[in-house]
Amino acid sequence: MFDRFDICEAYSLLEEHWNHGGWLQERPSNQRRGEACSVQLNRIGFKRSPMTHDVSDLSENGQRIYREAEIRLGLVARHVHVCDACATGISNDDWSHVDANYNLSDPDELEARENAHASIAGTLELLGWLTHCGSTDLGGYFACEVCGVTDMSPAQTFSAEK
Repeated sequence: MFDRFDICEAYSLLEEHWNHGGWLQERPSNQRRGEACSVQLNRIGFKRSPMTHDVSDLSENGQRIYREAEIRLGLVARHVHVCDACATGISNDDWSHVDANYNLSDPDELEARENAHASIAGTLELLGWLTHCGSTDLGGYFACEVCGVTDMSPAQTFSAEK
């Protein structure tokens, strides 16, 4: 979903997390202009909430924008940690676990289910070809990078290749 605030907030946080010498050098418009995201955001009068320090502080849409930008700009390691259910979905193209969370006779929940499937499909398209590498103990809870659910370690690890 297009939301200017979410876009600005995501890129502001992205620059804070990934800056080199004060700016996000991987972003083409930063290279073209020779200035940081923060300068561009300041020009339009945007100020991020002082309570926003981590990706989890962003809205769901903001988190998706942040993650997509990380992938598009080549900032993230090419290992993806997913829950067991999504590992099955990736390996067998079986996404029935998503349907189990919704009452399919309720039109609102049916729409939410469709949105969940669309979000998963979009994430998988961005990640490209995924190869299972095994399980990784992340030492506690982790957020599945495909469906976003919080799960307990171990995570199923896939390498992503575009």
